[in-house]
Amino acid sequence: MIAKLVGNFWQVRCRSWLLPAIALLIACPETALAAPRANVVVILDASRSMWGQIDGVNKTVIAQKVLEDVFKRYDGRLNLGLVAYGHTKSVGCNDIQTLHRLGPLEADQYIEALKSIRPKGSTPIAAALKHAAKLVKADRQSAQIILISDGLDNCRGDPCATAAELKKKSVALKIHVIAFARQGQTKLKALSCMADTTGGLFSSAVNQADLTTAMTNALDTMLVPTAALPAVALSATQVPAQIEPDSGWRQEVVAVSESNAPAAGSKPKKTDTPTKIAAKPEAGGKTAQLPATMVPAKFKALIMDGGRQINSGLVWRIFEARKAENGKFKLISSHRDPTPTAALAPGSYLVNAAYGKAHLTKKITVKANQPVEEVFVLNCGGLRLSSILANQQPVSKKSVTYSIYSDERDQFGKRTKVMSDAKPGLIIRLNAGIYHVVSKYGDANAIVSSDVTVEPGKLSEATVNHSAAKVSFKLVLQPGGEALANTKWSVLTPQGEIVKESTGALPTHILAAGTYLLLARYEGRNFKQEFNVTPGDNKQIEVVVQ
Repeated sequence: MIAKLVGNFWQVRCRSWLLPAIALLIACPETALAAPRANVVVILDASRSMWGQIDGVNKTVIAQKVLEDVFKRYDGRLNLGLVAYGHTKSVGCNDIQTLHRLGPLEADQYIEALKSIRPKGSTPIAAALKHAAKLVKADRQSAQIILISDGLDNCRGDPCATAAELKKKSVALKIHVIAFARQGQTKLKALSCMADTTGGLFSSAVNQADLTTAMTNALDTMLVPTAALPAVALSATQVPAQIEPDSGWRQEVVAVSESNAPAAGSKPKKTDTPTKIAAKPEAGGKTAQLPATMVPAKFKALIMDGGRQINSGLVWRIFEARKAENGKFKLISSHRDPTPTAALAPGSYLVNAAYGKAHLTKKITVKANQPVEEVFVLNCGGLRLSSILANQQPVSKKSVTYSIYSDERDQFGKRTKVMSDAKPGLIIRLNAGIYHVVSKYGDANAIVSSDVTVEPGKLSEATVNHSAAKVSFKLVLQPGGEALANTKWSVLTPQGEIVKESTGALPTHILAAGTYLLLARYEGRNFKQEFNVTPGDNKQIEVVVQ
């Protein structure tokens, strides 16, 4: 038996090629063929609900750990594709991404692909099934899909109808479904229709052990040898294409910490001196001749897919793709031209485009004699914050600051701070998504927090309503008397928790509406007084020494 690669097709012959008009027999009587690998695509739910916890651990963390173990266990035994939905946009029914194209399962590559997942968005199950079926080429070969989801489709799709439609097109397709949630398992049984329609398995998983069992059960069914099939006659034009040789996983977004890149406006350290210099344009707009080993790489950025090009305010940084011995990515060059052209030697690089707090990092490969042109779609918008009081009067810009956090939480429930000490009235450029904004008015407990959504290509304006007031304190020997200096003050809640402490004759603080206990200490004596704060009602609290 001889196997020959022709284009992207693996054609098999026994002894001689038959003429195209003659039927091709897919069987060799004298030689036993090795059983082909199963072709399977795993669809992982990365919607916002996957931040929910089971036994104190986020479901997304559990799912990724199980998949890591499964990839190692079945390494080299399957052809696998990996798809996730809901992890690149806060809202989006087309948010479906191939993390790894279909190819021989190499555990390390697939485990690395999982690291890009940060749940945040919607649950487009029906659309994800169509995406996976196309990826696995279900209309041309035996194929299986494994769906892991903690919820139902919320994008007006019909997964049951979609599964039936796909089954009609590919009778060999099977869809296995794993409902992964501790709560709502009764509701999730609605997902079983996909497995029922296609002859797959439906499993309920309420913890890590269950999820592992469900995954291995589904995969093991694919590894069981099937009975030998008789020779099947196909016309030459019906020979199914096999899997294209795997070209490796290409990750769109790579995490580069701010500590790896110099701050805007700072001078590069000696160790960060660029080793490759950007090609400078000559008079007339032509690019200067590059050394033979260097390749021109041109970059530009768009606000959003199909949106306008960004022509100012961009900072580009190019790093080596591999970390140096110090664990950081080495800076190759930085550019403030909105459409820079860099001269790069053949190799792999991480290119970061920063536009305010919006940013995108892509991994690129530069090949000899092949100029590079990359378009970065930042998918960003603007956010402008302001605050008002109960009387609808604006809060003084000097008295309020904002901290902005990502909507995502780590396995301990903590958010990542995107920006601190943001000022009101300024436009803050951010990647599109949901953010948690904390507004602090004054220096005490007048704090309000809320979620805001930044839409791509749009300016979002959020106004915070502070229910608070300015309160000043004075300790006097008699009503209306002069304030006593060096008085120590403590503002307490009715439960005795400290809200604010200060020292002075007339301290002033901004307090949230509510009831408080004021404690004044003067020359070894303590004086107490209860008071209330009403929104917008600034007042002075006078404590008389008795």
